[in-house]
Amino acid sequence: MKRNEGTNNIVHGPKRTLYWLLVRDGHNGIEVLTTGLPDGRQALPVFSFEEEAEMFLYLRGLRDGWRIRETSPGELLLMFHTLLTGVECVMLDPLPESTRLDTLGLLSTTRKEFMGRLERTSGRDREAERGRPSLASDDDRPAPRAD
Repeated sequence: MKRNEGTNNIVHGPKRTLYWLLVRDGHNGIEVLTTGLPDGRQALPVFSFEEEAEMFLYLRGLRDGWRIRETSPGELLLMFHTLLTGVECVMLDPLPESTRLDTLGLLSTTRKEFMGRLERTSGRDREAERGRPSLASDDDRPAPRAD
């Protein structure tokens, strides 16, 4: 967001989709927080809002260098292919106590489903930055009416 010279008008750039992760500096670069689930799978907590990530960090009592990091869909896709190869599911906007299996289904999606969403979102963001509308994905189209 920036202001036009000599005015108080705010100029908004293209709307970008952003996510927030919990990270810290590790021995070999960045370390992304994942959560071990009771069934042995690894889950990645992903937040839609910075404040939700802050609350999770605070309520979980995570210290030792853990911090919030903003990321784009494209960068998150890259992380899935490099740093997050062991992640099997994604927990969307989880509460700190939401790693129980009985609530996980309500808050999570598979790695494959989430990566598909990221690919669609990343493409729309690139088109918006170029100033061109992108084609709507199946998720964006209204359902056909039953007559």
